[in-house]
Amino acid sequence: SQWVAHLAQKFQGCRIGLVGATDNDVISTIINGDSGILESCPEWFKPKWNPSYKKITFPNGSECEYFSSEKPHRLRGRNFNYALIDEFTSWRFPEETWDMLGMTLRLDEDNRILVATTPRNIESYVNIIKSSTTWSYVGNTFENQDNLSKRFIQEMTMRYEGTRLGAQELEAEILADDDK
Repeated sequence: SQWVAHLAQKFQGCRIGLVGATDNDVISTIINGDSGILESCPEWFKPKWNPSYKKITFPNGSECEYFSSEKPHRLRGRNFNYALIDEFTSWRFPEETWDMLGMTLRLDEDNRILVATTPRNIESYVNIIKSSTTWSYVGNTFENQDNLSKRFIQEMTMRYEGTRLGAQELEAEILADDDK
């Protein structure tokens, strides 16, 4: 969300697409979450959120419009400079939504998509990671522990260290086989 706020401030009038698994996920995480857009912006640059139009407008004219991966076709006809997507590997229609979102990035020459997700071994995600145009940063839970409760870190370590679920959820590893 800080990336979105930075882009909106730096590039006056830019358009940013926001996509999550559901509308509620976008609202509760990307927009209103503890580290969401509304929390990430300084007071002088707080955007106005219009839930009826699924849009956020910044003081300088930059806008965000948000969508659910449940309805990839709703992205048709949109035009964005950038996009932020959350929890891609939990989307109902990841490949279709990714394709439609890619077709919206037709403003500017430096368009980008930031993907924030738990790594899972699904084909569409692996294809994104392997793409020659993808730059990847993998961060695990322990790198973020200064922002998490000590009790949470202790509990998660005690329960999941050395397990497949721990490798995926805590260590940010793409497991070779998600079925086990």
